[in-house]
Amino acid sequence: MFQAEYKRDMYNNFMILNDGEFNIVENHALKMMLNNQIPGLLNMEVRVIDNRKQYYYDISSKQPVHIVFEKGQLTRIQITKLIKELIQIIENAREYLLCEDDFILDPEYVFINISGFQVSLCYAAGYKHPIGGQIRQFIEFLMDKVDYQEDGAVLLTYGLYQISREKDCTFSKLKDLLDKKDHVHTKKDFFDSTRNADNQNSKTHRDPLWPREAERNENNNSLSKEGNGFIKEKVESEIEVLRYPVKTIAVCVGTIMLCLIILVFFIRSGFVYHRISGKIDYIKAFFLLIVIAALEAYVLAYLLQSKNKQPKIEERIEYLQVENDDISFTGIAAFKEDTEYNPHNMENPEGNRTVILSERKSPKFYLRALNRDMYQDIYMEEFPFFIGKVQINTDFMVKNNAVSRFHAKIEAVGDNFFVSDLNSTNGTYINHNRLEPNVRAALQINDVVTFADVSYKFSG
Repeated sequence: MFQAEYKRDMYNNFMILNDGEFNIVENHALKMMLNNQIPGLLNMEVRVIDNRKQYYYDISSKQPVHIVFEKGQLTRIQITKLIKELIQIIENAREYLLCEDDFILDPEYVFINISGFQVSLCYAAGYKHPIGGQIRQFIEFLMDKVDYQEDGAVLLTYGLYQISREKDCTFSKLKDLLDKKDHVHTKKDFFDSTRNADNQNSKTHRDPLWPREAERNENNNSLSKEGNGFIKEKVESEIEVLRYPVKTIAVCVGTIMLCLIILVFFIRSGFVYHRISGKIDYIKAFFLLIVIAALEAYVLAYLLQSKNKQPKIEERIEYLQVENDDISFTGIAAFKEDTEYNPHNMENPEGNRTVILSERKSPKFYLRALNRDMYQDIYMEEFPFFIGKVQINTDFMVKNNAVSRFHAKIEAVGDNFFVSDLNSTNGTYINHNRLEPNVRAALQINDVVTFADVSYKFSG
Protein backbone atom coordinates (compact mmCIF):
# COMPACT_ATOMS: atom_id res chain seq x y z
CA MET A 1 0.00 0.00 0.00
CA PHE A 2 1.30 3.42 -0.92
CA GLN A 3 2.01 5.95 1.77
CA ALA A 4 1.56 9.70 1.67
CA GLU A 5 3.84 12.22 3.35
CA TYR A 6 2.71 15.16 5.43
CA LYS A 7 4.21 18.60 5.73
CA ARG A 8 3.34 21.98 7.19
CA ASP A 9 4.40 25.42 6.06
CA MET A 10 3.68 28.73 7.76
CA TYR A 11 -0.05 28.73 7.03
CA ASN A 12 -1.16 25.35 5.65
CA ASN A 13 -0.93 21.60 6.17
CA PHE A 14 -0.27 19.45 3.12
CA MET A 15 -0.54 15.80 2.18
CA ILE A 16 2.13 14.95 -0.39
CA LEU A 17 1.85 12.25 -3.06
CA ASN A 18 4.98 11.29 -4.97
CA ASP A 19 4.80 10.94 -8.74
CA GLY A 20 6.41 7.52 -9.01
CA GLU A 21 4.40 5.87 -6.25
CA PHE A 22 0.96 7.05 -7.35
CA ASN A 23 1.56 7.03 -11.14
CA ILE A 24 0.10 10.52 -11.52
CA VAL A 25 0.09 11.57 -15.17
CA GLU A 26 -0.11 14.98 -16.77
CA ASN A 27 -3.35 15.14 -18.73
CA HIS A 28 -6.40 17.36 -19.07
CA ALA A 29 -7.69 16.17 -15.67
CA LEU A 30 -4.52 17.33 -13.94
CA LYS A 31 -4.79 20.70 -15.65
CA MET A 32 -8.41 20.94 -14.52
CA MET A 33 -7.30 20.32 -10.94
CA LEU A 34 -4.53 22.91 -11.09
CA ASN A 35 -6.60 25.66 -12.71
CA ASN A 36 -9.95 25.24 -10.93
CA GLN A 37 -11.30 25.00 -7.42
CA ILE A 38 -13.54 21.96 -7.87
CA PRO A 39 -16.16 21.58 -5.10
CA GLY A 40 -15.43 18.70 -2.76
CA LEU A 41 -11.87 18.09 -4.00
CA LEU A 42 -8.68 18.88 -2.09
CA ASN A 43 -6.86 21.82 -3.67
CA MET A 44 -3.65 20.62 -5.28
CA GLU A 45 -0.42 22.13 -6.57
CA VAL A 46 2.69 20.64 -8.20
CA ARG A 47 6.19 21.24 -6.80
CA VAL A 48 9.48 19.98 -8.22
CA ILE A 49 12.09 19.03 -5.60
CA ASP A 50 15.40 17.41 -6.61
CA ASN A 51 14.05 16.86 -10.13
CA ARG A 52 11.15 14.88 -8.67
CA LYS A 53 7.55 16.01 -8.97
CA GLN A 54 5.49 16.07 -5.81
CA TYR A 55 1.77 16.78 -5.59
CA TYR A 56 0.76 18.88 -2.59
CA TYR A 57 -2.86 18.60 -1.38
CA ASP A 58 -4.07 21.24 1.06
CA ILE A 59 -5.61 19.46 4.08
CA SER A 60 -5.72 22.44 6.45
CA SER A 61 -8.54 22.12 9.04
CA LYS A 62 -9.43 18.65 7.77
CA GLN A 63 -9.12 15.19 9.29
CA PRO A 64 -8.97 11.78 7.57
CA VAL A 65 -12.04 9.61 8.06
CA HIS A 66 -10.15 6.75 9.68
CA ILE A 67 -8.95 9.11 12.45
CA VAL A 68 -12.30 10.85 13.03
CA PHE A 69 -14.16 7.56 13.43
CA GLU A 70 -11.42 5.61 15.19
CA LYS A 71 -13.33 5.64 18.48
CA GLY A 72 -16.83 6.60 17.35
CA GLN A 73 -19.79 4.37 16.49
CA LEU A 74 -21.54 5.41 13.30
CA THR A 75 -25.30 5.86 13.31
CA ARG A 76 -27.62 5.43 10.35
CA ILE A 77 -27.91 9.19 9.83
CA GLN A 78 -24.14 9.60 9.83
CA ILE A 79 -23.59 6.79 7.33
CA THR A 80 -26.32 8.18 5.07
CA LYS A 81 -24.85 11.67 4.95
CA LEU A 82 -21.29 10.44 4.51
CA ILE A 83 -22.11 8.24 1.50
CA LYS A 84 -24.41 10.84 -0.05
CA GLU A 85 -21.75 13.52 0.20
CA LEU A 86 -19.12 11.22 -1.29
CA ILE A 87 -21.31 10.26 -4.25
CA GLN A 88 -22.32 13.88 -4.87
CA ILE A 89 -18.69 14.99 -5.10
CA ILE A 90 -17.83 12.27 -7.63
CA GLU A 91 -20.90 13.03 -9.76
CA ASN A 92 -20.19 16.79 -9.74
CA ALA A 93 -16.60 16.12 -10.86
CA ARG A 94 -17.91 14.67 -14.12
CA GLU A 95 -18.72 18.22 -15.23
CA TYR A 96 -14.95 18.80 -15.27
CA LEU A 97 -14.34 15.57 -17.27
CA LEU A 98 -12.58 13.91 -14.35
CA CYS A 99 -12.32 10.12 -14.39
CA GLU A 100 -14.11 8.57 -11.41
CA ASP A 101 -11.51 5.77 -11.19
CA ASP A 102 -8.87 8.37 -10.26
CA PHE A 103 -10.48 9.18 -6.90
CA ILE A 104 -8.72 7.71 -3.85
CA LEU A 105 -11.42 6.45 -1.49
CA ASP A 106 -9.16 4.81 1.06
CA PRO A 107 -10.28 6.08 4.53
CA GLU A 108 -6.82 7.57 5.00
CA TYR A 109 -7.34 9.85 1.98
CA VAL A 110 -10.99 10.82 2.52
CA PHE A 111 -11.09 13.98 4.64
CA ILE A 112 -13.74 15.74 6.69
CA ASN A 113 -13.84 19.31 7.88
CA ILE A 114 -15.17 18.57 11.34
CA SER A 115 -16.66 22.03 11.84
CA GLY A 116 -19.52 21.26 9.47
CA PHE A 117 -19.19 17.74 8.03
CA GLN A 118 -17.80 18.78 4.67
CA VAL A 119 -16.26 15.83 2.86
CA SER A 120 -13.17 16.40 0.67
CA LEU A 121 -11.77 13.77 -1.68
CA CYS A 122 -8.29 13.27 -3.07
CA TYR A 123 -8.04 13.06 -6.87
CA ALA A 124 -4.87 11.66 -8.49
CA ALA A 125 -4.90 11.73 -12.30
CA GLY A 126 -3.78 8.32 -13.52
CA TYR A 127 -4.55 6.44 -10.29
CA LYS A 128 -6.93 4.12 -12.22
CA HIS A 129 -8.48 2.00 -9.48
CA PRO A 130 -12.07 0.90 -10.34
CA ILE A 131 -14.48 3.08 -8.41
CA GLY A 132 -16.82 0.14 -7.76
CA GLY A 133 -14.15 -1.76 -5.85
CA GLN A 134 -13.16 1.36 -3.92
CA ILE A 135 -16.78 2.02 -2.90
CA ARG A 136 -17.10 -1.57 -1.70
CA GLN A 137 -13.91 -1.34 0.37
CA PHE A 138 -15.02 1.98 1.85
CA ILE A 139 -18.35 0.46 2.91
CA GLU A 140 -16.45 -2.47 4.45
CA PHE A 141 -14.57 0.11 6.53
CA LEU A 142 -17.90 1.56 7.68
CA MET A 143 -19.12 -1.92 8.66
CA ASP A 144 -16.35 -2.09 11.26
CA LYS A 145 -17.39 1.29 12.68
CA VAL A 146 -21.19 0.93 12.68
CA ASP A 147 -23.15 1.00 15.93
CA TYR A 148 -24.48 -2.54 16.11
CA GLN A 149 -26.95 -1.50 18.81
CA GLU A 150 -28.85 0.50 16.18
CA ASP A 151 -30.79 -1.79 13.88
CA GLY A 152 -31.27 0.90 11.23
CA ALA A 153 -27.54 1.52 10.94
CA VAL A 154 -26.79 -2.19 10.63
CA LEU A 155 -29.48 -2.81 8.00
CA LEU A 156 -28.43 0.21 5.96
CA THR A 157 -24.72 -0.68 6.02
CA TYR A 158 -25.29 -4.26 5.02
CA GLY A 159 -27.74 -3.17 2.34
CA LEU A 160 -25.13 -0.81 0.88
CA TYR A 161 -22.54 -3.57 1.03
CA GLN A 162 -24.79 -6.03 -0.84
CA ILE A 163 -25.44 -3.47 -3.60
CA SER A 164 -21.72 -2.65 -3.84
CA ARG A 165 -20.98 -6.33 -4.52
CA GLU A 166 -23.34 -6.48 -7.50
CA LYS A 167 -21.80 -6.42 -10.95
CA ASP A 168 -24.20 -3.71 -12.11
CA CYS A 169 -23.77 -1.55 -9.01
CA THR A 170 -24.45 2.13 -9.73
CA PHE A 171 -24.58 5.32 -7.73
CA SER A 172 -28.31 5.50 -8.44
CA LYS A 173 -28.93 2.18 -6.67
CA LEU A 174 -26.93 3.30 -3.65
CA LYS A 175 -28.79 6.62 -3.49
CA ASP A 176 -32.17 4.87 -3.82
CA LEU A 177 -31.37 2.76 -0.76
CA LEU A 178 -30.14 5.81 1.14
CA ASP A 179 -33.33 7.71 0.31
CA LYS A 180 -35.48 4.83 1.53
CA LYS A 181 -33.67 4.69 4.83
CA ASP A 182 -33.40 8.46 5.24
CA HIS A 183 -36.80 9.27 6.76
CA VAL A 184 -35.73 11.78 9.41
CA HIS A 185 -37.59 14.97 8.63
CA THR A 186 -37.70 16.86 11.90
CA LYS A 187 -35.31 17.97 14.59
CA LYS A 188 -37.05 15.69 17.09
CA ASP A 189 -36.53 12.67 14.83
CA PHE A 190 -32.86 13.50 14.51
CA PHE A 191 -32.26 13.84 18.24
CA ASP A 192 -34.31 10.73 19.01
CA SER A 193 -32.17 8.66 16.65
CA THR A 194 -28.84 10.06 17.84
CA ARG A 195 -29.82 9.78 21.50
CA ASN A 196 -30.18 6.02 21.16
CA ALA A 197 -26.62 5.81 19.88
CA ASP A 198 -25.35 8.10 22.63
CA ASN A 199 -26.85 5.88 25.34
CA GLN A 200 -24.61 3.07 24.15
CA ASN A 201 -21.54 5.26 24.18
CA SER A 202 -19.50 6.11 27.27
CA LYS A 203 -19.34 9.75 26.21
CA THR A 204 -22.18 12.00 27.26
CA HIS A 205 -21.78 14.51 24.42
CA ARG A 206 -23.13 13.85 20.97
CA ASP A 207 -21.18 14.08 17.71
CA PRO A 208 -21.02 17.59 16.20
CA LEU A 209 -20.13 16.45 12.70
CA TRP A 210 -23.67 15.96 11.56
CA PRO A 211 -26.46 18.46 10.80
CA ARG A 212 -27.79 20.23 13.82
CA GLU A 213 -29.77 23.33 14.56
CA ALA A 214 -27.23 25.97 15.60
CA GLU A 215 -28.46 28.92 17.61
CA ARG A 216 -26.71 32.09 18.70
CA ASN A 217 -26.97 33.02 22.36
CA GLU A 218 -25.70 36.03 24.23
CA ASN A 219 -25.05 33.86 27.27
CA ASN A 220 -21.39 32.79 27.48
CA ASN A 221 -22.08 29.69 29.55
CA SER A 222 -21.27 26.40 27.81
CA LEU A 223 -24.67 24.98 28.83
CA SER A 224 -27.80 26.94 29.66
CA LYS A 225 -31.26 25.84 30.69
CA GLU A 226 -34.13 26.18 28.28
CA GLY A 227 -37.84 25.72 28.69
CA ASN A 228 -39.68 22.45 28.06
CA GLY A 229 -36.84 20.26 29.28
CA PHE A 230 -34.20 21.44 26.80
CA ILE A 231 -30.70 22.81 27.34
CA LYS A 232 -28.32 24.58 25.02
CA GLU A 233 -24.84 23.15 24.54
CA LYS A 234 -22.14 25.56 23.45
CA VAL A 235 -19.93 24.13 20.69
CA GLU A 236 -16.80 26.03 19.71
CA SER A 237 -15.38 25.21 16.29
CA GLU A 238 -13.00 26.28 13.58
CA ILE A 239 -14.03 26.84 10.00
CA GLU A 240 -11.87 27.42 6.98
CA VAL A 241 -13.10 30.22 4.72
CA LEU A 242 -11.66 31.74 1.58
CA ARG A 243 -10.97 35.46 1.76
CA TYR A 244 -9.28 37.97 -0.53
CA PRO A 245 -6.03 39.27 0.95
CA VAL A 246 -6.05 42.84 2.29
CA LYS A 247 -3.52 43.76 -0.39
CA THR A 248 -5.92 42.68 -3.14
CA ILE A 249 -8.78 44.69 -1.65
CA ALA A 250 -6.51 47.74 -1.34
CA VAL A 251 -5.47 47.47 -5.00
CA CYS A 252 -9.13 47.23 -6.06
CA VAL A 253 -10.00 50.38 -4.13
CA GLY A 254 -6.95 52.09 -5.59
CA THR A 255 -7.96 51.29 -9.18
CA ILE A 256 -11.45 52.67 -8.56
CA MET A 257 -9.99 55.90 -7.18
CA LEU A 258 -7.63 56.11 -10.15
CA CYS A 259 -10.54 55.81 -12.58
CA LEU A 260 -12.38 58.61 -10.80
CA ILE A 261 -9.27 60.81 -10.97
CA ILE A 262 -8.90 60.12 -14.72
CA LEU A 263 -12.59 60.94 -15.28
CA VAL A 264 -12.26 64.24 -13.39
CA PHE A 265 -9.11 65.08 -15.36
CA PHE A 266 -10.82 64.65 -18.73
CA ILE A 267 -13.82 66.70 -17.60
CA ARG A 268 -11.68 69.57 -16.30
CA SER A 269 -9.50 69.51 -19.43
CA GLY A 270 -12.55 70.22 -21.59
CA PHE A 271 -12.44 66.91 -23.47
CA VAL A 272 -16.21 66.36 -23.10
CA TYR A 273 -17.17 69.90 -24.27
CA HIS A 274 -17.75 71.28 -27.78
CA ARG A 275 -14.87 73.49 -28.86
CA ILE A 276 -17.17 76.12 -30.38
CA SER A 277 -20.37 76.11 -28.30
CA GLY A 278 -18.74 75.08 -25.04
CA LYS A 279 -21.63 72.73 -24.23
CA ILE A 280 -21.24 69.09 -23.15
CA ASP A 281 -20.68 66.66 -26.01
CA TYR A 282 -22.77 63.71 -24.84
CA ILE A 283 -21.25 61.35 -27.40
CA LYS A 284 -17.73 62.00 -26.10
CA ALA A 285 -18.92 61.81 -22.51
CA PHE A 286 -20.66 58.48 -23.14
CA PHE A 287 -17.61 57.09 -24.97
CA LEU A 288 -15.31 58.17 -22.12
CA LEU A 289 -17.50 56.50 -19.47
CA ILE A 290 -17.70 53.27 -21.47
CA VAL A 291 -13.92 53.08 -21.93
CA ILE A 292 -13.14 53.79 -18.26
CA ALA A 293 -15.85 51.39 -17.00
CA ALA A 294 -14.62 48.61 -19.32
CA LEU A 295 -11.03 49.03 -18.19
CA GLU A 296 -12.05 49.04 -14.53
CA ALA A 297 -14.25 45.94 -15.00
CA TYR A 298 -11.36 44.10 -16.65
CA VAL A 299 -8.94 44.99 -13.85
CA LEU A 300 -11.42 44.02 -11.11
CA ALA A 301 -12.24 40.72 -12.84
CA TYR A 302 -8.54 39.90 -12.94
CA LEU A 303 -7.90 40.84 -9.32
CA LEU A 304 -11.01 39.14 -7.91
CA GLN A 305 -10.50 35.73 -9.46
CA SER A 306 -11.37 32.81 -7.18
CA LYS A 307 -7.81 31.52 -7.31
CA ASN A 308 -6.62 34.74 -5.64
CA LYS A 309 -8.54 33.91 -2.46
CA GLN A 310 -6.56 32.57 0.46
CA PRO A 311 -7.78 30.18 3.19
CA LYS A 312 -8.31 31.66 6.62
CA ILE A 313 -9.20 29.89 9.85
CA GLU A 314 -12.03 31.56 11.76
CA GLU A 315 -13.52 30.69 15.12
CA ARG A 316 -17.26 30.33 15.50
CA ILE A 317 -19.58 29.45 18.37
CA GLU A 318 -22.78 27.49 17.90
CA TYR A 319 -25.43 26.45 20.40
CA LEU A 320 -26.93 23.00 20.05
CA GLN A 321 -30.32 22.58 21.70
CA VAL A 322 -30.53 19.08 23.15
CA GLU A 323 -33.12 17.42 25.34
CA ASN A 324 -32.33 17.29 29.02
CA ASP A 325 -33.63 13.85 30.03
CA ASP A 326 -32.60 13.22 33.63
CA ILE A 327 -29.99 15.90 34.27
CA SER A 328 -31.77 19.03 35.40
CA PHE A 329 -29.34 20.71 37.75
CA THR A 330 -26.51 21.84 35.46
CA GLY A 331 -26.76 19.81 32.29
CA ILE A 332 -24.68 17.21 30.56
CA ALA A 333 -21.32 18.91 31.04
CA ALA A 334 -21.76 19.06 34.81
CA PHE A 335 -22.70 15.37 34.95
CA LYS A 336 -19.61 14.52 32.92
CA GLU A 337 -17.40 16.63 35.16
CA ASP A 338 -18.86 15.22 38.39
CA THR A 339 -18.49 11.60 37.35
CA GLU A 340 -15.05 11.95 35.79
CA TYR A 341 -12.08 10.63 37.72
CA ASN A 342 -10.25 13.39 39.55
CA PRO A 343 -7.70 12.40 42.20
CA HIS A 344 -7.59 15.97 43.50
CA ASN A 345 -11.29 15.93 44.33
CA MET A 346 -11.90 12.74 46.31
CA GLU A 347 -14.82 14.26 48.13
CA ASN A 348 -18.01 15.90 46.97
CA PRO A 349 -18.46 18.89 49.28
CA GLU A 350 -21.55 20.19 47.50
CA GLY A 351 -23.35 16.88 47.85
CA ASN A 352 -24.85 16.99 44.37
CA ARG A 353 -23.61 13.57 43.33
CA THR A 354 -21.72 10.74 44.96
CA VAL A 355 -19.20 8.79 42.91
CA ILE A 356 -17.61 5.63 44.30
CA LEU A 357 -13.96 6.07 43.39
CA SER A 358 -12.60 3.25 45.45
CA GLU A 359 -13.83 0.73 42.87
CA ARG A 360 -12.10 2.50 40.02
CA LYS A 361 -8.51 1.80 39.12
CA SER A 362 -6.29 4.87 38.98
CA PRO A 363 -4.74 5.59 35.58
CA LYS A 364 -1.06 4.79 35.49
CA PHE A 365 -0.05 7.46 32.98
CA TYR A 366 -1.12 11.07 32.89
CA LEU A 367 -0.19 14.53 31.58
CA ARG A 368 0.55 16.91 34.44
CA ALA A 369 -0.45 20.48 33.64
CA LEU A 370 2.41 22.96 34.04
CA ASN A 371 -0.08 25.75 34.66
CA ARG A 372 -2.31 24.04 37.22
CA ASP A 373 -4.16 27.24 38.04
CA MET A 374 -5.81 27.22 34.62
CA TYR A 375 -5.68 23.61 33.41
CA GLN A 376 -6.40 20.19 34.85
CA ASP A 377 -4.17 17.14 34.67
CA ILE A 378 -5.08 14.65 31.96
CA TYR A 379 -5.47 11.05 33.11
CA MET A 380 -5.30 8.47 30.33
CA GLU A 381 -7.14 5.23 31.01
CA GLU A 382 -7.20 3.79 27.50
CA PHE A 383 -5.43 4.30 24.20
CA PRO A 384 -5.53 5.75 21.63
CA PHE A 385 -6.33 8.90 23.59
CA PHE A 386 -7.65 11.94 21.71
CA ILE A 387 -7.30 15.54 22.88
CA GLY A 388 -9.17 18.58 21.53
CA LYS A 389 -10.95 21.74 22.57
CA VAL A 390 -14.43 20.18 22.60
CA GLN A 391 -15.37 17.04 24.47
CA ILE A 392 -17.03 15.42 21.48
CA ASN A 393 -15.26 12.52 19.78
CA THR A 394 -12.30 13.27 22.05
CA ASP A 395 -11.24 11.83 25.41
CA PHE A 396 -10.30 15.12 27.04
CA MET A 397 -11.25 18.74 26.40
CA VAL A 398 -8.65 21.49 26.78
CA LYS A 399 -10.50 24.77 27.28
CA ASN A 400 -8.36 27.02 25.13
CA ASN A 401 -9.34 28.58 21.81
CA ALA A 402 -5.83 28.06 20.44
CA VAL A 403 -6.35 24.30 20.67
CA SER A 404 -8.07 22.74 17.65
CA ARG A 405 -11.27 20.71 17.90
CA PHE A 406 -9.40 17.53 17.04
CA HIS A 407 -5.86 18.39 18.08
CA ALA A 408 -3.68 15.39 18.96
CA LYS A 409 -3.63 11.64 19.55
CA ILE A 410 -1.56 9.69 22.08
CA GLU A 411 -0.97 5.99 21.38
CA ALA A 412 0.54 3.16 23.38
CA VAL A 413 2.43 0.42 21.52
CA GLY A 414 3.64 -2.09 24.08
CA ASP A 415 5.63 -0.09 26.62
CA ASN A 416 6.24 2.78 24.19
CA PHE A 417 4.15 5.92 23.74
CA PHE A 418 3.69 8.13 20.69
CA VAL A 419 2.08 11.50 19.98
CA SER A 420 0.59 12.54 16.63
CA ASP A 421 -0.51 16.03 15.68
CA LEU A 422 -3.91 15.77 13.99
CA ASN A 423 -3.49 18.53 11.47
CA SER A 424 -4.03 21.18 14.15
CA THR A 425 -3.88 24.90 13.43
CA ASN A 426 -1.34 25.87 16.10
CA GLY A 427 0.63 22.65 16.31
CA THR A 428 1.75 20.03 18.83
CA TYR A 429 5.21 20.13 20.41
CA ILE A 430 7.45 17.71 22.31
CA ASN A 431 10.08 19.53 24.35
CA HIS A 432 9.33 22.66 22.27
CA ASN A 433 10.01 20.87 18.95
CA ARG A 434 7.02 21.12 16.63
CA LEU A 435 5.70 17.85 15.20
CA GLU A 436 4.86 17.31 11.56
CA PRO A 437 1.12 16.68 11.10
CA ASN A 438 -0.03 13.04 11.15
CA VAL A 439 3.47 11.76 11.93
CA ARG A 440 4.00 9.79 15.13
CA ALA A 441 6.70 11.01 17.50
CA ALA A 442 8.05 9.09 20.51
CA LEU A 443 6.95 10.33 23.94
CA GLN A 444 9.13 9.60 26.96
CA ILE A 445 8.47 10.00 30.66
CA ASN A 446 9.11 13.62 31.80
CA ASP A 447 8.84 14.95 28.24
CA VAL A 448 6.98 18.25 27.93
CA VAL A 449 4.18 17.99 25.39
CA THR A 450 2.45 21.22 24.28
CA PHE A 451 -0.89 21.54 22.51
CA ALA A 452 -0.86 25.00 20.88
CA ASP A 453 0.22 27.02 23.95
CA VAL A 454 -0.88 24.64 26.73
CA SER A 455 1.97 22.54 28.18
CA TYR A 456 1.96 19.28 30.14
CA LYS A 457 4.62 16.93 31.50
CA PHE A 458 4.16 13.25 30.66
CA SER A 459 4.26 11.27 33.90
CA GLY A 460 3.70 7.70 34.92
